[in-house]
Amino acid sequence: MIALPQTENFKATLTCDELAMRLRYDPASQVTNILHQLTASSTPINKADYLYNGVGNRTSLTDRRGSQTFGYDSLDRLTSASHPLPGTPQSFAYDAVGNRTTAGNTTNAGNQLTADATRSYQYDDNGNLTRKTLLATGNYTQYTYDAENRLTKVEDFVAGNSTPAFTSTYRYDGLGRRIEKVANGQTKRYIYDGEDILLEYDGSNVLQARYTHGPGIGEPIAVTKGADTFFYHQDGLGSVTDLTDSAGVTTKSYAYDSYGNVLESPGTPDQLYSYTGREFDTESGLYYLRARYYDPTTGRFLQEDPIGFAGGDINVYRYVYNNPSTYFDPNGLGPTGAAGGAAIGTAVGAVAGGAFLGGVGAAGGTLALPGGGTIGGAAAGLNAGAALGAIAGAAIGAAIGSTVEDLLLQMSSVGNVGDTEIEADWAKAQSDARLRNCPISDRCSWLEDQAKAGKYSPERIKRQAKKWGCRGSRFSKGGRPR
Repeated sequence: MIALPQTENFKATLTCDELAMRLRYDPASQVTNILHQLTASSTPINKADYLYNGVGNRTSLTDRRGSQTFGYDSLDRLTSASHPLPGTPQSFAYDAVGNRTTAGNTTNAGNQLTADATRSYQYDDNGNLTRKTLLATGNYTQYTYDAENRLTKVEDFVAGNSTPAFTSTYRYDGLGRRIEKVANGQTKRYIYDGEDILLEYDGSNVLQARYTHGPGIGEPIAVTKGADTFFYHQDGLGSVTDLTDSAGVTTKSYAYDSYGNVLESPGTPDQLYSYTGREFDTESGLYYLRARYYDPTTGRFLQEDPIGFAGGDINVYRYVYNNPSTYFDPNGLGPTGAAGGAAIGTAVGAVAGGAFLGGVGAAGGTLALPGGGTIGGAAAGLNAGAALGAIAGAAIGAAIGSTVEDLLLQMSSVGNVGDTEIEADWAKAQSDARLRNCPISDRCSWLEDQAKAGKYSPERIKRQAKKWGCRGSRFSKGGRPR
């Protein structure tokens, strides 16, 4: 987290070789300006300027597309929102407990949305939305849940046809994390570090993407697909606004309305994260907010808050007190104050972590994937029974700042014992790089630089190079770079 002094126009600038991010705050520590730009040319990638009312609600946002304005009622609920993209002004009114009354919305005594101007809605006895029907055609979407009220299936039906035109399914692990989704016959499987997705595989267990995250919730830093790495840029809500490649060129951009409907998303690559840094399922139009799913078209969750009124709201379906311009909900358990800048690319911490140690141990020598099979290559040869006990402590320390493949490779040989000081310095170098939102350097290149600088003895360099599997051609027999 960034510690913010209570001074007007405080500036924080995070830079690296190609990119810089500048943050400005007002005396209340509310972010007033976020600027992402190329360092060499000062060319802006994107910016966000914010204004606030006296109680801390955001009243305007100005970015490269133009200005958005937000209006509120006496209960701080969003009543109006404009957007520079055509056809997107919004207005809202609510009843006493926060249910929308505009657009023909009708709710029952349990605060369940039963109808709006275009659709009707049905629920099960646990309060989960089970059917959404388009009034004009009778076409409907059916939602299925497991015993823990987790969404497991979404099916789209044409009126009068009992065979779904489209089906998507979802699976979860024992911690409630979504580990697999199958949409239109395409399977995606996920490996986690804590609550963050690290690796994405297809149905044949072929790696499709690797994700790097910051220390907080909803802080994607980078995604690597094949040989290409792309970097995330976020606004004051943590919403992804742009992706840039390693040269700082913008390759994909996003625009949203006030409740998170995607207005446009031109460019590549396709990736998981968008509004408030959460996963958007294009197949269903829903956001996966961990504990439950959110529908931006209604501004409501499909399920009740699993912690009930302990979430802080008497209405267990509405999203962030109906104030999405100021708050976000990363876990589906209750609103959190606007990201401000602490959740905007402040990349510090481990990429791997203890979750993978547990995963390897439980798999008995291989890293089991959610749909069956294992990660091949170095991971397939793990002798976990002996290796875990011998190197777990060293592996955890070395894992900080490493990729998952690095961690698995480190654990594959009991005899490869590294230099703890070198590994700690490498971890710090990675943390510093992430704090500046910079690309992650190759550790063997970093070790070569340390050897050239004479920071460590040749013997220590040689031992660490062997531990990390660095090419022998980089170093002479004495541990000095050639």
